[in-house]
Amino acid sequence: MKKILPVVLGAILAGCSAPPAARQTPVYSPVSFTGRFVYIVNADVPPKLLFAARPIYPFNMRAAQLSGNATIGFIVEVDGTTSQVQVVNATDPAFGDSARECVTKWRFHPGEKAGRPVRVAMDLPIVFTLNKDGGS
Repeated sequence: MKKILPVVLGAILAGCSAPPAARQTPVYSPVSFTGRFVYIVNADVPPKLLFAARPIYPFNMRAAQLSGNATIGFIVEVDGTTSQVQVVNATDPAFGDSARECVTKWRFHPGEKAGRPVRVAMDLPIVFTLNKDGGS
């Protein structure tokens, strides 16, 4: 009986273990912008978001039922478009790519400094979560 118990207990525990979670590869890269700009904290009037395209949930992340996030750094130009859109960090490159793509479509009312429109550098987190029904 003593020899059988560890074998049976091991088989039971092996059957109870959860399948290994899909591995996410974190991404981090320092952001560097070119040209003249002000950081959002130095703008007298920060940019105001007018239109935000929704990010597309990466298929492989949805299939693995993984949530994640990405922080995107970018410049809001004086015409309200975004430029120099970069992934600052992301829980997986797929989340970073999707977030970067959607931010390129965003439109803003430009920020101001001393009453004049200016280029403003900012970064924003984008969170990817699945609903209970598997939708985003």
